[in-house]
Amino acid sequence: MIVFDVDGVLADTRPLVKKAYAVAGIEQHDDWFRLSWREWLPPLVGSNAEAERIHRYKNSVYLHLLKESPPPLLPPG
Repeated sequence: MIVFDVDGVLADTRPLVKKAYAVAGIEQHDDWFRLSWREWLPPLVGSNAEAERIHRYKNSVYLHLLKESPPPLLPPG
């Protein structure tokens, strides 16, 4: 079974997302955790195609980071 934690319920993955985007050449953006990347990344990089390329690369870096140092689980609450 694979479980995805997309909103910080199980673990705080924000630091890993930020690091993965930084490796992909994208620094902190105000809308990272408020909007879909499809809304804020294309205007930032100039095209949908470039945004998709960066997002795919960010995801590959993110998966590597997760394997390398998984984030601690958040306390139940």
